[in-house]
Amino acid sequence: TAKMNPINKYESEVENMKNIYFATKEDVVEIKRIMDIAMELLEQKDYILSPKANGYRSLHLIIRIPVFFANATHKVKVEVQIRTIAMDCWASLEHQLRYKQALPEEERIAAELLTCAEMLAETDARMLAIRREIEHGEEGEDSDAHLLEKLKRLDVRI
Repeated sequence: TAKMNPINKYESEVENMKNIYFATKEDVVEIKRIMDIAMELLEQKDYILSPKANGYRSLHLIIRIPVFFANATHKVKVEVQIRTIAMDCWASLEHQLRYKQALPEEERIAAELLTCAEMLAETDARMLAIRREIEHGEEGEDSDAHLLEKLKRLDVRI
């Protein structure tokens, strides 16, 4: 039998998932704008504009990126989840709730998590307003160069 090329195995599947965390929702929008330029977008689920019923907010993208090998370049599908640091903390706790068996206070805890998600969205908006106030007058119109400079200053954990 012919030996299967391991790259072919992944051409129709999502090979990897990465989470990217940012300080505010504006950061998420900015990185998405850069990704639109640099990568091939295959699918997008925007839970920031349309949060899930439980309060979850995140931007999920399936993209195709080039992976460079010695003899060739292959495009590989990758899922990227982009959300604020606060929403990632919320998602971790909600994930624990979802996978616990027979939690006695499940409905009450789910309602409390929904309230927390709404509070985090409000806090995100307030933090963005504060950041804009601090940055007001520091820089002119947004340009790609300005955007790249701002991204360099972000605390990005991949």
